[in-house]
Amino acid sequence: MIPQHVFYEDYGLGRGTVTSASMHLESLGVVERVRCYSERKHAEVVCYRLTEKGRLVVECLRKMYSVLELKPLPGDG
Repeated sequence: MIPQHVFYEDYGLGRGTVTSASMHLESLGVVERVRCYSERKHAEVVCYRLTEKGRLVVECLRKMYSVLELKPLPGDG
């Protein structure tokens, strides 16, 4: 799960960008919006997590990157 504020603060994305992208990904069934506790904010915040469909998409991308010998996806080490 990734708190929404991480996209603004750590990745420098605008709120409009995050909102429209997350709405699109939700409509595709790849992510879902949930509430979670943020240590940084000391409060419950909006978070995003991958659905099962989203996990399958990520796994397919990892395989494609490997076959094409591209740099690993973020989080792959």
